[in-house]
Amino acid sequence: MTSAAHSTRPRRDPAARAPIPRGVLFGQATRTGLALSPDGRSLAWLERRDTHWQARMSTIENLAAGGPGTWLTALPGGVEDVKWAADGAHLLLTRDPDGDERTLLSAVAIGTGSVHDLTPPGVSARLLAVSARRPGLLLAGVGGRLEHREIGTGARLSVRPNPGFFRWIIDHASLEAQGGLRMREDGGIDVCARVGDTWPVVLSVGHQDAAATSLARSSPGGRYFYLLTSAGAETARLVTLDTRTGRIVETLAEAPDADVCSVWFDPMSGRPRAAAFSRARKQTVMLDRDAEPDAHRLCPDAEAELTFLGGSDDDRRWLGMVSRADRSPEYRILERAGGDVVHRVAQRPELAEFELATPEPFEFLSRDGLTVHGYATFPPAATRERPLPTVLLVHGGPWERDTWRYDGLVQLLADRGYLCLQVNFRGSTGYGKAFLNAGDREWAGLMHQDLVDAVGHATARRWADPANIAIMGASYGGYAALVGAAFTPDLFRCAVDLCGPANLATVISSIPAHWTAARRSMIRRVGDPETEPGFCWERSPLSRIGDIKIPLLIAHGGRDIRVRRAESEAMVDALRQRGVPHRYLLYPEEGHFFRSRANWMHLLTQVEEFLAEHLGGVAEEPGPESDGALVA
Repeated sequence: MTSAAHSTRPRRDPAARAPIPRGVLFGQATRTGLALSPDGRSLAWLERRDTHWQARMSTIENLAAGGPGTWLTALPGGVEDVKWAADGAHLLLTRDPDGDERTLLSAVAIGTGSVHDLTPPGVSARLLAVSARRPGLLLAGVGGRLEHREIGTGARLSVRPNPGFFRWIIDHASLEAQGGLRMREDGGIDVCARVGDTWPVVLSVGHQDAAATSLARSSPGGRYFYLLTSAGAETARLVTLDTRTGRIVETLAEAPDADVCSVWFDPMSGRPRAAAFSRARKQTVMLDRDAEPDAHRLCPDAEAELTFLGGSDDDRRWLGMVSRADRSPEYRILERAGGDVVHRVAQRPELAEFELATPEPFEFLSRDGLTVHGYATFPPAATRERPLPTVLLVHGGPWERDTWRYDGLVQLLADRGYLCLQVNFRGSTGYGKAFLNAGDREWAGLMHQDLVDAVGHATARRWADPANIAIMGASYGGYAALVGAAFTPDLFRCAVDLCGPANLATVISSIPAHWTAARRSMIRRVGDPETEPGFCWERSPLSRIGDIKIPLLIAHGGRDIRVRRAESEAMVDALRQRGVPHRYLLYPEEGHFFRSRANWMHLLTQVEEFLAEHLGGVAEEPGPESDGALVA
């Protein structure tokens, strides 16, 4: 293990346009995860303190006067999420101190800054709800069980065993579980509602609707569930389920061409107030017509995306985030009575002085006739008179999607002179269940062909230089990068794999035992290593190691439990034996998601150098932001 130092190697001449510093694109002063206090007078947020995220807070009056706010934590490994307790006297922290996704909940007292843990170490915990009716308590999932905890002391007041749910359905007013979602052996989902101490099934959906069925929450008292589901429709819609009859009695939001991706609830009535649809740009629709003028005042820009983040207990103040892909997201606080935005906080204030790139939505037909969507982000100074070196940046999941938002990595690639292509290949969410399910058992198959067809689309339009294309991604995106190098080696000049699987059989077999639902879903959608080992092997990059001839950069976190480091090391050993040029970076203290800014900056520096070497773009000199990075 070594501590990263600055490189002294010579580097190519920089482009005429000075690159935006990495330290700006991934700013140290970034404020994220803002939360509004119950009385609407204060904000809490996460900000980098040294190299990790830590909690900070301030009254809005102090921020408006230019005050910096008060640091509340300096915890090892940092903080992942911050929420206000309903008592207004504590902040609730989600932490992953060891980077192994065994998260714990902690509380910090606003008055004294003292921190105490609410859940035990080594058992993954998740904050589920707080309530103004029971301000001294929280409801948490701890090792899958439901627990009421006293916020001031951490005392466990009640425990409810888990009857096999991977998601609980919560009445947020009473802090009581009213139901849950249970994964079936066949890949379908049962929606269960509580009757006394039993949990009868009130709705069942098959595998084809499972990925587009998720909890929203329970109405007060549990008579109705508000669910997102594609059952009975092509896209995920927001419905009201009567738990006594098992019938969907109302459709609150739906669209024929896009899934509902998020819901915001009225804190008074508990009913859905707004829903968002996942189109090329996220579109938020107010379900409460009386609140439409307030939403417009919060975000009058029709080109921007509005995300509701919460409000004060009396509903007089709202906190929202207004996003555009070509500038810093901005948090805004609306005073509903006067209709004024009373405070604004730029998430990344350092970006204000720089010209950023604008992602452009595009679509094309795959070779078997599916409409596939994506984003093309050109360098801001590009004239488009000639094809550009290109990075195909593949999203993870794969049951997720790329969106139109500020993305530091996309901006970094565009700023360094590359066309950045992002593709929502089949299996991606947001486009309905047929498109999502078209990705079943198509890892390294038609999912990869969609990426290949996207490259063909970009080269046919002379956007991309066919001789200078890299493929890059993390998690599933890292797997896709390895597949690109192994299955279509003549298409790409180089590949960058960040924590990607190399052998489908071993990555599925190593899923943690307590992630039962994830394992069942992977077997159904990818393949079963026990009953069809040959199929899993032929879809694995390691099976075609002899076909890899392009250079690779491979990086992994040593504490990753989703994709074990053995996946990358098996690939690296095979590359070494065959003399294929590669770089391998192991970050021993990181998991699947990087926590240390120094480590992340070091990795980005290596990515820049690697791409510049093989595609010819600009690489910024290593800077002090990666000082202290630990890499083996």
